[in-house]
Amino acid sequence: MNFLSKEQQAQIGEAISAAELNTSGEVVLYLCKKCKGDIYEHAQEVFNKKELYQTEQRNGVLIALCYQDHKLAVLGDEGINKVVEDCFWDDVISHMITQFKDGAYTDGLSEGIQMIGEKLKVHFPYQSDDVNELSNEIIHED
Repeated sequence: MNFLSKEQQAQIGEAISAAELNTSGEVVLYLCKKCKGDIYEHAQEVFNKKELYQTEQRNGVLIALCYQDHKLAVLGDEGINKVVEDCFWDDVISHMITQFKDGAYTDGLSEGIQMIGEKLKVHFPYQSDDVNELSNEIIHED
């Protein structure tokens, strides 16, 4: 994948691990070149296809970025959507897009993941018996 270097992917992976350190919530990053149609519909398809709803508290979050089309979506599962403010996902997206406009994709993604982790920590604090329910690997699709 040419969009992010191995070092950048590692930095984002570390951001995901750090975000999940203090929460039972799960964050998944999905990257693709192009997205036909609506990014939210595409993200929902990925969410279902990859079974990201398979968390005990339904607190998985998907960040979907179709980088050549400049499309971005953040989807939370029903457990987190019940407790976060309606504008929260828009705030995360807005923050990431501001960074993306400067070409800082790695920082934008890492900071967005950190914002999500902070919110998850409030509503879904880490439990001593917590397990990593979803892989921290970046999902790539070309």
